[in-house]
Amino acid sequence: MLYIFMLGREEKDRSATHNSPGQSPAMVIFGKEMRLPSELRFGTPPSDARLETSDYVAELQEYLRNIHDKTRDKLKLSSDRTKTRYDSLLFMGSNPPTRGRLMC
Repeated sequence: MLYIFMLGREEKDRSATHNSPGQSPAMVIFGKEMRLPSELRFGTPPSDARLETSDYVAELQEYLRNIHDKTRDKLKLSSDRTKTRYDSLLFMGSNPPTRGRLMC
């Protein structure tokens, strides 16, 4: 019973969009959003566009490449913002770091 509860919780966490990357983990890893339990139970609307397997694979690879590039850029921006905020609080009121000065 606990396993079923945890399974639902993990699905919720993997399907939610995260702030830093701007994508859900499922989108970054699989290139599409997860099918949630309600979709599995009631189904999803049929897709009009059917692609050949090789076309689908090529489009998916390109899409994943774009998602990974965008995610990497957003995470770098978030990391830089966090470092800037940390550094400004760390050196508040003292001498800011300068090139060539030893940091001990």
